[in-house]
This record gives sequence, structure tokens and C-alpha cells, in this order.
Amino acid sequence: MFSQVDKMSEFDKFSSNYTKVNDSLTRNLTGFDLNYFNEYKIKDLHSEVGTIRSRENLKILDFGCGVGNSLPFLNLYFPNSEIHGIDVSLDSIKLAESTYKSNNTFYHHLKKSLPFKEEEFDVIFSACVFHHIPVDERMFWIKDLRRIMRNDGLLVIYEHNPLNPATQYVFRTAEFDKDAHMISSHSLAKKLKLLGFNKIHCKYRAYFPKWLRPLLKLEPYLKRIPLGAQYYIACSKE
Repeated sequence: MFSQVDKMSEFDKFSSNYTKVNDSLTRNLTGFDLNYFNEYKIKDLHSEVGTIRSRENLKILDFGCGVGNSLPFLNLYFPNSEIHGIDVSLDSIKLAESTYKSNNTFYHHLKKSLPFKEEEFDVIFSACVFHHIPVDERMFWIKDLRRIMRNDGLLVIYEHNPLNPATQYVFRTAEFDKDAHMISSHSLAKKLKLLGFNKIHCKYRAYFPKWLRPLLKLEPYLKRIPLGAQYYIACSKE
């Protein structure tokens, strides 16, 4: 059941240069730096939270936080909240903790299950993590995320879109994705529904590279068309 913990701890060997390598890859492919993608995910999260509750004084979990690239943006967009990052890669956690320090940010090493009590978090965010989790173990982690999520909470999962050619290219070229298996929005939504999540909706992102920047204003109108390089699913628990 927990083979992904051992497998994903292999990310220790990528932790020291993960940001540099990923930044170079995204710049070459899209023209945008890595922080462009890190920030718009948190902007989307901020928007989704605002549709169901106040954005103040939340307890937020970044599930699979890696080296912490989303954490400064979580602090920026949710300044009065308590932010927790958790990952199976101990080296990544150590690097995140040494890089992004604040009084309201806490770090955890993930082992065989989530080390939190039931209904502890208002918001759970996960960015491009599930394609690294073995297919037969994804339901376990979704179920455990539901366990620690409050009844009026929100779960937002970002993933790569397997229908997008640019995404396919990344998977062929990125060493840290060589053993990964993408998950479609349909498959992920089905799993969430089976485990009791509701108000499930999906939006697609990242249609245009930087050199087509004037077209970025069209993205809000394309969010239902399943061709963007990434997508996110937001859902609630009642």
C-alpha cells in the first residue's frame, strides 16, 4: 500500500537542482519562468476559496509541497492563515524549510499516512503530485485527504493534462517524470466522486506560450475546453 513513499523518496536526489531544472524546462517550452506557473495556481486557489468561504484565518495544507515553490505564494495570497507543507522527500522538506521561513509555515515529512487528525484543514492544495503516485494507491491518498479536511473545506488538485502535446513532451524529457503516469481530469473526478466529494468542477489552464501573450486574455473563456497543458479540479466535502 505504501510503495509510493519509498518510490517518491527518490526525489531526494532531485531536490538540490529541481527548481533550476524545472525552471529551465518551462522557460524553453513556454517562455515563462517557473514562478509564473507556481503563482497562477495559488491565484486560482484563492479564487476558489472565495466562492465558498472567507479567505482569512485558514489552515491550509500543501500536499506534496516538494522544495516549497508554492509556499511563498500561499503566504502572499493567504497572509493570515496557517500554512503546512508535507512531502515524502525529506531532503526536499529540509530545503523548503531553510528557504521559506515564516512564523505561520510548518513542515512535515510524509511517511505511511497523513500525520493529522480528522477534519483539521480548511483547504488542501496539491500541485502535480498525483501523477507520481502509483495508480492503485491514489484512492488511498484521496481518502486520507478527505479524512483530514473539514466538512466546509475545499480540495484543489492541479495536474498535467495528458491530452496536451506540450505535456506529453515534458513527460518524455523530464527525468523526474520518467516513472510517472498522468491522470485525466475525468479519471480524477470519478475517484473524487466515489469517495464522497461533491461540487466537483474542472478548469483547464496554460493554453498559450509567452510569445502568444496577447492571447492569454482568452484563457478564461477556454477553461472548459480540455486542451490546456494543465487542469485543476476543485471540490468540497459536506
